Amino acid sequence: MEPGDAFAEAYDRLSAESPVSGELQKWSSDPGRDAAFADARDQIKNTGMVDAATIAAAAPVQLLGILSALDKALQRGTPMSFATDPLSMTLRGQFLRTGRFNSTTEGAVLPRYVEAGRPRATSAALDEVFHTIRVSTSTWRRCTQINLHATTLQRFDITVAAGGLVPVAQIPFAAPGEIKLAHETTAAGVDIYTCTPDPTLERRVKKAMEAFRDSGAQIALVPEATLDDAILASWQATCAPGGPDWVLVGTGNVTGTHPGVSAPTPGVVTASGVTLGPNRAVLLDGRSGTVIAVQDKRHGFTILPDYRASYGLGTAPEVILDEGMIQGKKLTVIESRAGRVAILVCEDLDHLTQDGAMLRELGVSLVLAPIVAPPIIAYRWQHQASNSLAKDIGSTVITINSLALGRDEEQEDPKTGDKVKVPATTLMVVTPIANEYTTDLDAVSNPLRRSQGPVTDALSVRTSNLRTP
Repeated sequence: MEPGDAFAEAYDRLSAESPVSGELQKWSSDPGRDAAFADARDQIKNTGMVDAATIAAAAPVQLLGILSALDKALQRGTPMSFATDPLSMTLRGQFLRTGRFNSTTEGAVLPRYVEAGRPRATSAALDEVFHTIRVSTSTWRRCTQINLHATTLQRFDITVAAGGLVPVAQIPFAAPGEIKLAHETTAAGVDIYTCTPDPTLERRVKKAMEAFRDSGAQIALVPEATLDDAILASWQATCAPGGPDWVLVGTGNVTGTHPGVSAPTPGVVTASGVTLGPNRAVLLDGRSGTVIAVQDKRHGFTILPDYRASYGLGTAPEVILDEGMIQGKKLTVIESRAGRVAILVCEDLDHLTQDGAMLRELGVSLVLAPIVAPPIIAYRWQHQASNSLAKDIGSTVITINSLALGRDEEQEDPKTGDKVKVPATTLMVVTPIANEYTTDLDAVSNPLRRSQGPVTDALSVRTSNLRTP
């Protein structure tokens, strides 16, 4: 069997034994493991393969040795590797073509780009042992992969300089009141709300792109609910050589066929005649305007009666309001020099019970989370969810908010205990710290906010940095 398929087969067999930390630790120093490692290593060296019969006959301790040998070979074949021996080149070619190391087995075998921040003296489970990860068939079917390592798509990838730091810029784009929430009722009598950008935001796109270019950022970010078809067209028209490598131009009810589309078109129409669509995040190549990928929001946000006023829905009925959108069915996963990237649109970030295991299994290294919410405050839901992803997966999480629901956040003065207003945080970057229960937090606001009007504030750049794998 070729290395990718051999890894899948051996991993699935060993995983069926549900090995725990103590067993893995014991087996790692077992002579049987070492002998199986040496045999598999020699088979790979001599033939570029591992005999299927060897895997079929192997005991668990031997499977660990076989997997360790395959892991070393696959590491040399990743898109990030510079190994030039024939086998490594073959493996790399396989990944560039198909986005995975395996071909005849289902699911996926992928390079690992992350290590969980949570402290570990030893591997707690099999999925923490190797530099190669195994993605199950069921998880793989829930994803759409966009492989920017592919020869035909490499021009849309990020350029990573020596040192691995990528500059990131964000603008709120929408000032207070410029994202419109409205109460609607479906034909079935369900109370919902719709969330749409003020059409005048289209005239702001040119200045926003100029601000991104001037910042020198390679990744430019715009928050949730700031996009429709006309605004998207304006963003695409402003893209040009010299712009950011990537621009996440926000989310909204965007139509068209793009890589990653997963929301169906059931034709749900409200009582007032509004046709519901997806809440779709769009990632552009900032140099050409090409749509690299989209992510349809998969979990709607429900507004409770007591929070209607906070979201500009004070005149809506005193009932629970569901988000008026058509949900996406799949997670878009982007393979890139920036790592393995996913977009979680607002409420998607808060559904880790449903999606956390999938994100962990995929080894997502970067999460982009555009939101529309009251000002971000440390230790609230965005921060807590980001901490969980950083500690348990190793993901860096970048949350992006607008000013639509407020330019200020209240904080307690540590000296007086009084509540004071400070500029709202609209860019939050949470990064894992190896072997720590804590994470690194970069919460960015606009220090010039006091001297600026709302629109100028909404177009002022907030900056940070992303460390790539």
